[in-house]
Amino acid sequence: MVHHRPVLRHRRVVNRVLVFCNSYSYERPTMPAKVNQPQQDSLLRVPHITDRMGISRSGWWKGVKDGKFPQGIKLSPRVTVWKSSEIDSLIANLGK
Repeated sequence: MVHHRPVLRHRRVVNRVLVFCNSYSYERPTMPAKVNQPQQDSLLRVPHITDRMGISRSGWWKGVKDGKFPQGIKLSPRVTVWKSSEIDSLIANLGK
């Protein structure tokens, strides 16, 4: 008895990798779930924060200076950002 290798009928490029398959349909392999990976905070700039809070830019900076609002993270001399979790908790605590 002679064993033959299956003939691969189709080839397809998926994510820059050449994939050979026997059928016309192809299922992408699923990636394993990442367990216990912390959720990353997005970084917000002043226009987004002031839109969410309904205050002016100058009102936001006055609150930062007075200590009512959290200090930002300086990315460059002209760019300051805040973690979205800090802004979410600030909004939640302002109503109390």
